[in-house]
Amino acid sequence: YPHYQKDVLVNTNPFGQTSKLLEQLSGISGEALHSLFSGGYLVDLREAAMLRTLPPREDFRKLLGLGQLTPEITELSGVTLVGSEVGLDNQKAAGEYDWMNSDITVERFPLTLPAGPRQLVLAHFNKTMTSKQVEQWAAENGYEVALIDDLLAVGSHSEYRELQRKFPILALGSSSVIGGSRRVPYLDGGGSERSLDLYWYGDDWIGVCRFLLVRKASS
Repeated sequence: YPHYQKDVLVNTNPFGQTSKLLEQLSGISGEALHSLFSGGYLVDLREAAMLRTLPPREDFRKLLGLGQLTPEITELSGVTLVGSEVGLDNQKAAGEYDWMNSDITVERFPLTLPAGPRQLVLAHFNKTMTSKQVEQWAAENGYEVALIDDLLAVGSHSEYRELQRKFPILALGSSSVIGGSRRVPYLDGGGSERSLDLYWYGDDWIGVCRFLLVRKASS
């Protein structure tokens, strides 16, 4: 590390975990290290830890301007699917969207789920995510990515249909290759309008996006 030797880090490390600290500081510039050690941040952190006044880690990361470690989960209770026998066109019509992508057809996005209640949540990571990252997190934490059946149920639900004006809502579990690219359905909006659209699965999703997930029965 520029301007710092290991003995300096050892002497200024208040936690006595020098090797771990060195690993965590890997790649930090000499200027940043100088601010960290000479500015007294580590001393203040040690004092807070000794007084047990440290905030929850998520709050601490927010204070430092860092992204969330885990997504914010919002329960969408009371969502009931009408069943695939109702048909895609009828379910799209029930959402009363101002605009719909004409590529969302029954051939490309068939409905597969029966009528009944569904345990749906919205996951907000508050940072840029790839589709695969979202799918991996869901699989490791007791969720499945939602299908278009779920998305249409949210879009037509009296309590949740306005959410898409605040942020895009994606269902990564249903997809179709259109024009050579894999696309997934999502709910979007702006102003007084609401839309049912498609976007590229392989692109990154910005932090404002919400991902529609299904809680597994075992969880």
